[in-house]
Amino acid sequence: MNTHDITVAVIGYGAIGQALCAQLIANTQGTRFVGVLTRSGQKQLCPDLPSSVAVVASIDELISLGPDIVVEAAGQDALVAFAPVLLDARKDVMAISTGALARPGFLDDLLARARHSGARLVVPAGAIAGLDGLGAHRIAGLTSVVYTSVKPPIA
Repeated sequence: MNTHDITVAVIGYGAIGQALCAQLIANTQGTRFVGVLTRSGQKQLCPDLPSSVAVVASIDELISLGPDIVVEAAGQDALVAFAPVLLDARKDVMAISTGALARPGFLDDLLARARHSGARLVVPAGAIAGLDGLGAHRIAGLTSVVYTSVKPPIA
């Protein structure tokens, strides 16, 4: 491993998790992709992952892989369940399901844990950029938007 590499793990292997994993596999410069936490922990259900990427079923197993940062891509409940444990274990967390941060006291709790452990909570701009764009279009005369999201029932 190059001394500049960062080790990355992912929580979730749904649509977002699969797209994220594909990018991590394709863009290896500066990163080492070590594992994915899935509901089943079964490697055969993740055929697109190389053999070097572990598929695990528990947060403790994921932590044992030694990631520097864990990207949550499994929904708000996963962020609520796993981010506190990860921050306490001194693992940086990137929160994709940012809606969970609106739960009363949750963000404050995560920030306190991050301060205590020295880990970081990273919140990507993601949807904020989309909202900024809609705001700009509103000024230009946009009066309505239709948003359609299609997900499998298990999501």
